[in-house]
Amino acid sequence: LPTKPDFRQAIENDQGAREILGELAHFKENYQQGGTSTGSGLWYTILKKGMDAKLSKGETARIKYLGCLSDGTVFGENFTGGSSFSFTTGQGSVIKAWEETLSLIGPGGKVFLAVPPTLGYGKLGKAPFIGPQDTLFYYFELEEAQQLSQ
Repeated sequence: LPTKPDFRQAIENDQGAREILGELAHFKENYQQGGTSTGSGLWYTILKKGMDAKLSKGETARIKYLGCLSDGTVFGENFTGGSSFSFTTGQGSVIKAWEETLSLIGPGGKVFLAVPPTLGYGKLGKAPFIGPQDTLFYYFELEEAQQLSQ
């Protein structure tokens, strides 16, 4: 079998990302005891609630994230590249868990997530990084929101 890519080496020189990965590893082991679950099965621990305002459909979300699998493999992150990941809310362009997370935190908010396959990549996975039925673990930080000009 081919080896899954692992981005842990990419974050070795970023102290903040290394610290987040360590905290995420702790969350991964204890989320069902110390976290909160939504009706959809998303588990989360809010680190910082952020502003009271929540994003509406059609707004642009800018996030920083670090994602890993249950075995600790880092499958994605945007700390080392220096740029945020952006997406338009309500368009189905990201996994369901990320859309749901926007109802939990406001701009400036930070949260750890345990994402069941039904809210992630499901039965298909996302080769070569994420296998079928993988539970995903994320650090998710909502940096800012911008209303799209119409």
